[in-house]
Amino acid sequence: MNPFERMPADSNIRLVLEHATKAKILLVEDEYLVGKDIQNMLSHLGYDVTAVVPTGEEAVAAVQSNLPHLVLMDIVLKGELDGILAAKMIKENNSIPIVFLTAYADEATLSKAKTADPHGYLLKPFEERELQTAIELALFNHEKEKNLAYWSLHDRVTELPNKWLFMDHLFKALQLAKRRKDKAAVLLVKLTLPPEKEPSDSPDSRDVFIKHIGSHLSLILRKSDSIARLESGEFLLLLQEISQSGLLNPAVQRIREEFQKALAAAYHKLPAAGIVIGASLFPDDGEDVDSLVQRAAAALARAKRQQQPFLRYDQTMLDDDPGISFFKKEGKP
Repeated sequence: MNPFERMPADSNIRLVLEHATKAKILLVEDEYLVGKDIQNMLSHLGYDVTAVVPTGEEAVAAVQSNLPHLVLMDIVLKGELDGILAAKMIKENNSIPIVFLTAYADEATLSKAKTADPHGYLLKPFEERELQTAIELALFNHEKEKNLAYWSLHDRVTELPNKWLFMDHLFKALQLAKRRKDKAAVLLVKLTLPPEKEPSDSPDSRDVFIKHIGSHLSLILRKSDSIARLESGEFLLLLQEISQSGLLNPAVQRIREEFQKALAAAYHKLPAAGIVIGASLFPDDGEDVDSLVQRAAAALARAKRQQQPFLRYDQTMLDDDPGISFFKKEGKP
C-alpha cells in the first residue's frame, strides 16, 4: 500500500460488511467437485468468483491478472507450491486477505498455516453460513488493519503524513539529493494568531481550521515536495530539487503568500494572522535527517524571538534551544 494514499474515515469500515457480497474472490481448490460446490456457494451468496484454479502456481498468476479482494486457498494442493507457500508468495506483493481451506485440523497443519499469517482457517466440509462468516470477518479485519496502518503514519485532523512518515520520506530524499549533488530544504512552519483571535476552543472549529490550512498548502507544493503536520501543530515541509541556495528565499516567499491566502480565506477579519518559518538547507546546514529538522526548529525559535517572518539556520543558532521536541512525546511505531 502506498503510504501517501488517502484512506476513508474509520466509520467507513462498517461499509465493508454491507458490501461484502460484492467482493471478488479467487478460489484455489484442486478437487474439481469440491471446488464446484464451493463456487456454487459463493455465487449463491452474491460473491464474484474471479477464477477457480487447482494449483499454487496458477493462484499466484491469477492474483496478478485479476486482483481479488480475498483468496480462499486449499492448503494441500498438487504441484510444487502448496497452499501455504502460494499464500506467502501472494502476500509478498499484494495486500490481500487469505482464508485457508483444509480437511486437516491437526496441530502440525495449523502451526504451519500460521506462518502465512492468514485471515481465517475453515475446516472442510463447511456450511454456506460458515463460509460467509469466514469471508466477512476476513474482509472486515483486513480493512481494519489497513486503517490502523494508515493512521499510524498520518495526522488524524489533516490526513497529512505525520512526523514518522515525513522522516522516512526525508531520508530517501536526502539520499537522492546526495547522488544528484542537489540541494533540499526543510521548513518548519508555525501559525501565529493572537490568543483572542485563535479559532474557537471547540475541537471541531480548530480541526476545520487546521485541515483548511493543510489542504491549501499541500495543493501548491510540487509532486516532489512533501508536507507533514506535527502533534504540536507545526507543519513540516520538504522542498526538493533546489539547484542553488539563492532559490530558497523565493520558494519560502511563495509559501508564505499562500499561507496568508489560506489564513485570509478562513479568517478574513484577522489581519494580524500570519506564519513564521524556520529553514535548513541540505547539505549546507546538515547532511542527515535529525540535524536538518532540529536546525530548522532552531531557526524557527530564533525567528519567533526576533519577530521575523523567516530565518534560515546559521552557526549562531548552534546552541539555541529549538523549543520543540520531535521524539520525546511517544516512541516510534
